[in-house]
Amino acid sequence: VLFALMVVLLLPVAFMGATIPLAFHELNRDLHRVGTHSGMLFSWNTLGNLTGSLIGGIGLYYFLNNVQVFLAAGLLAACSTSLAGWYVSRKYGLLTGFLAILIFLGIIFTPFYHQKNFTLGTFYTKIPFIFSLEGPQKFFERFNAKLELKFYEDDPTGTVAVVESAKYPAFDAKPLAIVINGKSDSSTIGDIYTLKLLAHLPALLAEIRKNVLIIGLGTGVTASEFTLYPDVEQIDIAEISPAVVKALPFFQEFTHRLENDPRTHIQIGDAFRILGRSEKRWDIIVSEPSNPRVTGVDLLFTQEFYKLAREHLTEKGILLQWVQLYDTDPHILGMILNTIHQEFPHCRALRANIGDLLIIASTKHFSSADVTRAEETFYSNARVKTSLETINFTSVEAILIREIWTSSYIAEHFSDFGIQPMDNPRLHYMAGKRFFIGTNISNEDLFSSASLPYQHEYLIVQKYKNWETLQFSREMFASLLRSIKDKVSG
Repeated sequence: VLFALMVVLLLPVAFMGATIPLAFHELNRDLHRVGTHSGMLFSWNTLGNLTGSLIGGIGLYYFLNNVQVFLAAGLLAACSTSLAGWYVSRKYGLLTGFLAILIFLGIIFTPFYHQKNFTLGTFYTKIPFIFSLEGPQKFFERFNAKLELKFYEDDPTGTVAVVESAKYPAFDAKPLAIVINGKSDSSTIGDIYTLKLLAHLPALLAEIRKNVLIIGLGTGVTASEFTLYPDVEQIDIAEISPAVVKALPFFQEFTHRLENDPRTHIQIGDAFRILGRSEKRWDIIVSEPSNPRVTGVDLLFTQEFYKLAREHLTEKGILLQWVQLYDTDPHILGMILNTIHQEFPHCRALRANIGDLLIIASTKHFSSADVTRAEETFYSNARVKTSLETINFTSVEAILIREIWTSSYIAEHFSDFGIQPMDNPRLHYMAGKRFFIGTNISNEDLFSSASLPYQHEYLIVQKYKNWETLQFSREMFASLLRSIKDKVSG
């Protein structure tokens, strides 16, 4: 592939590089004004580069997709060649003008561009398929055979698609996933445990939940679960991609029509800057960004970000951070936990499902009063109870039993893992290296006897002070078993 690209691009790139030297050669014929001409040449060249970058790299993506932007570049090149050719010979001008017309038609119809082939990134595939060597057409036909493309758009931040896959036996609806730059960032069924707990865990434990900030819209499921609480007055959503916002109506079946709820306010922009420029304070902040190895995402795991989050939380506010366990190792997870703990003295880790960890953090201590209040909310809000029962959570205990680490455990066991500051970021490099090497975090890293001395701190123990003598009934034990049974994987 590299050799083919060199053969195709060598000549045009060489000609592009020769443009400025040739222009200077012509300027040397007028030595008296060579300084003036040189300054103008550099000025126009710089202005052209800047304008082209802004228009081609950002502006056009609000109206065109990738293939159309590339063809637009070809169209401009063909037009400039046509003008130059017309100056030399009308025959060359007409020939390149005809080429420009063909490229313009290509921008409108894009006959050779198959959006579905650019939806899921094949670079995530670790091993070859049995059809990997059958050619690109056969490969993509079989690779995408079970997917139906519902939405596709390229915007200045990336490529966004919504795909529907085969129906899960335990659910009535087919799962929808939002795919960003080839990676599935959220699925309405595959990630349903995580998406719902991201909302309900802080909402149930919070004393006040009037104002909520969600970082990362995704499918919209997490934000929509907050609409089930009548005392939530405003749900602010920070989303960097305009195309993700456009895709939201495709998830109506799973989001209680979030886009029509008057409490929903979506801000398009970088969450770090939205937080930094806002004077507002929220009762709950939920951070659900993409994986730390994705360019730019590691900024949302820095100490500076958590400091901003703490400053923009109310006195008893709660931060909920999602960490993808399937894309981490002990050193990455330890750094994230230690960084959060620098700003939030009270943080706990709960396992949402086999691949996701939820870190709930606050400047206040969680007590038995918080657990009691969570139970009262759970049983008094029929919509919340019904929503959680769809994923086997029939009690608050079913949620709290997923806690694996307490505040003291995190403080003592992860203090040597370093932190992630903005001026010396390492998380992006570590996460990218882990992805290609394939190292993972194991159950032995998550569950061990080292947590035994901290048993009195667990939230579920806060409810049962005499838990050592507690006799589990058949019904209670059955409820706990149901809560850890994954409806998605069976």
